Amino acid sequence: MFYEEKSPDPNLRFGDVVRGFVIAEPNMKPAPAADSQPESYKVEILQPRFAVVLTPCCSIGDKRLTLTTFLPIHRDWLKNPYFLEDLTNLNRVVPPEKAIPPEKLATMSDEEKEQRLDRSKPGGAFVHVEFFVYAPHPHLGEYSRTLCGEKHEIGHWAIDFRRLYNVSCDEVVKPERTPVRVKVLQLSVDARDELRHKMLKYFSRKAEEDMI
Repeated sequence: MFYEEKSPDPNLRFGDVVRGFVIAEPNMKPAPAADSQPESYKVEILQPRFAVVLTPCCSIGDKRLTLTTFLPIHRDWLKNPYFLEDLTNLNRVVPPEKAIPPEKLATMSDEEKEQRLDRSKPGGAFVHVEFFVYAPHPHLGEYSRTLCGEKHEIGHWAIDFRRLYNVSCDEVVKPERTPVRVKVLQLSVDARDELRHKMLKYFSRKAEEDMI
């Protein structure tokens, strides 16, 4: 079960789907030097239909939330039968032999295949580590994706850990005092745990020079 349907928490939780929040995203051209201002910039103000709470449960409060927005899934994910079978498989450790679409695997040399398997940990590894996929739900709606001329109606939505937004809201006082009316869906304990583990993997990766 991906969502908590029977007894959702009355408070906001990590991973909750929420609505009504406004986010801002600045864009600078070019990136400024240390002692100068950018030549130009703009700030895009958005009120997405839905957002996801990425503040840890015990840290929700102080009038602040960290949010991210939903994105359609990538078409390339549909080329992998393992993901096409269930797009939430992308949230979990993927066996090495299922991490690459068969047609791409067929174009690799034996050496490339061996190297790819050697780089994978025993039992598999996370792939597309920046992304986490939310399962379909009637509240979230669907959209179309075309693969090999065939149209697929998709109810899965992705979040990208590289797209984080900090918002301020006077009603977010502490975990038990938050604007619950904005809450749309709550993850099950298992799904929330998967989100936590993949987000941890994303932020805990080390640069190659740090591992020498």
